[in-house]
Amino acid sequence: MQSFSQDVLQGIIRTDLTSSRTFYLSGSSWLQIEDELFRTFSSGASMFLIHLGSYYGRSIVKEAKTEFSDPEGIFERLKAMMLTAGWGQLSINWREGDERNVEVEMKNCIFCSEETKALSCYFLQGVVAGAMSETFGREYNVAETECCRKGKDSCKLIATLANMRETPGVHSAGSESD
Repeated sequence: MQSFSQDVLQGIIRTDLTSSRTFYLSGSSWLQIEDELFRTFSSGASMFLIHLGSYYGRSIVKEAKTEFSDPEGIFERLKAMMLTAGWGQLSINWREGDERNVEVEMKNCIFCSEETKALSCYFLQGVVAGAMSETFGREYNVAETECCRKGKDSCKLIATLANMRETPGVHSAGSESD
């Protein structure tokens, strides 16, 4: 588990996973933000969340690449960051040497709640798409196939190369439409 460096009097928190400053946002605060986005932007909120997640996923990988050059190391860093940040427990299943079709599972997903108006974990989809795209240098589409919000035990996503056959409901990190 990672340790924290805190300068409480200065309002600065850093983790040993990153040299960047870190901040906390409670799950209930996130859900309120998400709900307000859906109230304000309706269906456009899902694309906003996907793009926001994509940018965040890319930034995490860019930082991880300063220490790791291999995808396994990069994704171990991503998993550790998510676990420590309280997002849940991420697992990634891919065939060695084949990053075209990757299964991702998030247990105890913080982004899920029956109280929110969102129908899916759009932010998480974006983070996975951005992280995959930045790691492998090619754009990825991500679709959520199962969600805790819909009574499942975990959230499951499929990440596929963007140039592969499109599937309805699949969102690309670089896509402009929902």
